[in-house]
Amino acid sequence: MVESGITEQDVYRYLLETLQPIYADLVATLGEKPTQVVFQFEAAFVHLAVARTKPEATEDNLKKALGHLQRAALDAGKILWLHKKRELSAIVSDEQLRRFCVNLSESALLESYRHAERLGRRARQLEISSTGIDPGAAVDAYYAAALAFDQVLEHVDPEKIRSFRKFRFASLLREQGLGLAVGILAGLLATLLWSLL
Repeated sequence: MVESGITEQDVYRYLLETLQPIYADLVATLGEKPTQVVFQFEAAFVHLAVARTKPEATEDNLKKALGHLQRAALDAGKILWLHKKRELSAIVSDEQLRRFCVNLSESALLESYRHAERLGRRARQLEISSTGIDPGAAVDAYYAAALAFDQVLEHVDPEKIRSFRKFRFASLLREQGLGLAVGILAGLLATLLWSLL
């Protein structure tokens, strides 16, 4: 929460202790820096510069800098949570991938997934209830939900998924090829019978 009487050290501490770990995970996961988060960094930096160069506006600009960093942390946490949720949901919703490509029992996988979903809903409720009051209230909750999805994703075997998808594609081709061959033979047989009659 942005409070009066904050210091420049408070802003730096929030950046290093709260925002930086979430942002580092996000960039490592996505392989890019989301523009909405970068925009918040830029805005915070400008406010810090104004706080340093205009003593009459120091406190107001420190509050604004911290507010932008809290928004950056919230955005980073939400983006990371959403990315991990989508990644795991694609596996959980595919019964075959869920059964054959995860090194965890199906019931344990589903229970862990539901737990991560509950954490995500709790984060969203916190965000909604603190809108306009405390922009950083849901940051830890979104990050916890993202980490819960990530813990389950650690049990997914990417090599099994690649192999299984190849197998499934080859199987589909065989099925379609067999159907095509039967169709061609039936067509030839029908043509032959028609010409004989």
